[in-house]
Amino acid sequence: MKRKTYSRGLLAALLIALLVVYLLPSPRQQDASDGWQASSFNPAPGGTKAVYLALKELDWPVERWRLPWRQLAEEDRTGGLLVLTRQPLASHRDISPQEQTLLLEWVGRGNHLLLLGEFWEDDDGRRLLGELGLDVTDAYQETFEYDRSAEILGFKRDEQELRPAAGLPAVAGRKLVSARCPPLPATRPGTELTPLWKLPNGTGIARRSWGDGTVTLSMTSSLIDNEYVARADNLEFLLWLLQPQGRPVPFVLFDETRHGFIVHYPVGQLLEVPAVRMIGALIVLGLILFLVSQRPRWGQIIPLQRQATRSTREFVASMAKLYRRADLRNATVKFLFDQTHQMLLRYLELPRHASHALIAQRLAALHPELPKWKKLAVRFDGDKFTHGLPPNSWLKASQQLIQIQHTIS
Repeated sequence: MKRKTYSRGLLAALLIALLVVYLLPSPRQQDASDGWQASSFNPAPGGTKAVYLALKELDWPVERWRLPWRQLAEEDRTGGLLVLTRQPLASHRDISPQEQTLLLEWVGRGNHLLLLGEFWEDDDGRRLLGELGLDVTDAYQETFEYDRSAEILGFKRDEQELRPAAGLPAVAGRKLVSARCPPLPATRPGTELTPLWKLPNGTGIARRSWGDGTVTLSMTSSLIDNEYVARADNLEFLLWLLQPQGRPVPFVLFDETRHGFIVHYPVGQLLEVPAVRMIGALIVLGLILFLVSQRPRWGQIIPLQRQATRSTREFVASMAKLYRRADLRNATVKFLFDQTHQMLLRYLELPRHASHALIAQRLAALHPELPKWKKLAVRFDGDKFTHGLPPNSWLKASQQLIQIQHTIS
């Protein structure tokens, strides 16, 4: 009887602890190794931590926004500015149509949005730009898409200069330097954009009104990233943007939700889903049945009759014998290689036609302890594999492929 009471008390304590942990706000963190993330947490060249800390030192009221945009739309404060950035080489959290509506409603109440980055490369970004009156056509995408392999391998990015547009005496004679910056797409009929900075082939930065607020757009986030913010007049340009109506904004928010750094309340979100509520009810019912089953039983306990089973070792030996009889060693190793190759392409975010040399270079940079992929791939792509691997090679190759799969999975 004491043992059953102890088990029921232990189960109840465990459930209460899990519930308390689940109710606490939990920050969702992006992978810290993603050096391309245009986040104010990222100290790498593609991040924006330097400009965030610089504004802090200059006593600007700057904050990191890590809550869902639903709570941004409920903010009582007005007149502030939200910095929203995106880097094409980094992972990001898409903007849903509902979140887009909430964001633009917040801007329309007298706030300001600074939109910096290659949003035109993603479906959600093109939807947002279209709502703001910019027409991202197929021709535009084909014209300004380019090979980023040099950036991926850590080489220096292409640079270009931006000059102020006519009629802006406050920034006359200034110069901005950025990485590759496409001009803004063409505007749709009825859209009025005010050019702020010019490129040789079009407008680099522009502003438009949205309700009682404004939206400032540029197709690159490098203007304020850690590598470029101290170059030319980039920092002065940002301070100028923080005064969209001729006076400093009362608060500046660096959005981190799109980079994955979001604080959320899991129960509050999950309970909005009907299927989750049904599953919760079933779990509660199961717990009730379990506790009822722990009550004192009457009658003699009948022991469970277990059937004799074969050992796992006997099964493995039998399967190995079948493989040897069918002489499928080379086919099995080739299947294992093809499977590992597909996993690497997904893991490294590379196209299907990526060369083994590029895969090997990326893999060695991330996991130098793993076997050399290029040397391993030659065995399967060359003539040597046509006649089958020797007995002392297929087992070693299998071990190396499985090691790679376990590391990247």
